[in-house]
Amino acid sequence: AKSASKTPPPQPPEKKPVVVKSVSETPPEIVTEQSTTIIEETTVEINTDISVENSANNGETVSDIAEENNIHSDEDISVEQIELEAENLHAATAHILQLRNPLTGEISKVPHSYPFAKRWIKEALVREGLLEKVYSNHELNVWVNAKTKKALATLKTMSNYQVD
Repeated sequence: AKSASKTPPPQPPEKKPVVVKSVSETPPEIVTEQSTTIIEETTVEINTDISVENSANNGETVSDIAEENNIHSDEDISVEQIELEAENLHAATAHILQLRNPLTGEISKVPHSYPFAKRWIKEALVREGLLEKVYSNHELNVWVNAKTKKALATLKTMSNYQVD
């Protein structure tokens, strides 16, 4: 029979206080040897959104908003005018619920808004010249949203994207 000699479990090393010099005027902090990094977090909030109310009340044009957001456009019409055109196009094509990808034949539901559009629909908007580029969600603002609504509504009117 083996004699079972039990060894005591290893003890964690003793934590020795270490004084860390502080740059600020606050008293130095005491930390243990195991704490090696002290990070001071600073949160900065930057508001880049342009609300519809602000653009409507100030009478800003698309060019004004585009210039503020480093978007280049030759158009000088209001966001409200683009949105009105998009709504008229959407109303005229309300019966079109699906789009067909002419390259692959894939059929997809018409998205209610640009962020929910499939990638091929976004690429088709660029290919057809309805948008300058495929926008990421963080690039969307009042001006871009108006343009994407109009572009999606226009794409629905194109016969090669309609389901037979």
